[in-house]
Amino acid sequence: MTAPSAAAGGSRSGAAVNAGTGAAISKRMLRANRLGKPAGTGPTSAAGKVRSAQNARKHGLNVAVMYDPDVGADVAFMAEEIAPGCQDPELIGRARRIAEAQVDLMRVARARRDIISAAMADPDDRPVTA
Repeated sequence: MTAPSAAAGGSRSGAAVNAGTGAAISKRMLRANRLGKPAGTGPTSAAGKVRSAQNARKHGLNVAVMYDPDVGADVAFMAEEIAPGCQDPELIGRARRIAEAQVDLMRVARARRDIISAAMADPDDRPVTA
């Protein structure tokens, strides 16, 4: 009797393997696949749903500044202040990256300020505990 080959979807260690790719998957994922639903279906408790609803604010900050049309003019203005009248493309690129980082920090500070202001305005707001 021969051992199953990795190409046939088996493995000697007993770990599950995706057919065709050779990448191992977890037992949890394998069980979810067998049940016919994805492993992560999102939060189910009321508290989890409330926390999840706030993710849009966090993920909005994950958008790169260069993809946010609202702050493009700020970046261009700031880059021109960093390297006024510069014609060197390398220096202009560096000034732009510095300006993007500065605008990103300003966005984070603004979001933080908004969160703190909202929490202070609501007397019933309490910290979420794990």
